[in-house]
Amino acid sequence: MHNNKYLKENPNQPLLAYHFIQALTRINLAAHTTSTKQRSHIIKHAAYVSMAFAAGNKRTWTHAVLHNRFPIKTRFHRLSGSRRSFIVSLSRNKETLHQAHLLRSLVPGGHAMEFSSLLMETANYIQYLTAQVRLMQCIVEKFDMHV
Repeated sequence: MHNNKYLKENPNQPLLAYHFIQALTRINLAAHTTSTKQRSHIIKHAAYVSMAFAAGNKRTWTHAVLHNRFPIKTRFHRLSGSRRSFIVSLSRNKETLHQAHLLRSLVPGGHAMEFSSLLMETANYIQYLTAQVRLMQCIVEKFDMHV
């Protein structure tokens, strides 16, 4: 089954799922007191926090998320072409500095990291973002089956 394969590939997935489901339950209980826009922001924050808990405290980005040093934006921003071509431009020093600055703004706690650490933290952050997206897809699939 798709979900079992996913759990084997992501050993922290049960922890991620547990924290996220608990947060969604609390949000649902308070749903009558918040607007849809507020709930959306709260769910996004819960996703980031559950992801940080699952990743553990050894990563800089998890500290930034858990200690509210990373503002969670309420709007979706498309990546510009310059951000997508980050790897291609590494050979150009001036462009590398600019791209590193952009990357630091995307990774929680990125401003406090030197470049090689930033790349390692980014890889880990992307791994957990991917796990979070897959978890949300599984939740949506479960609810679609029951509707």
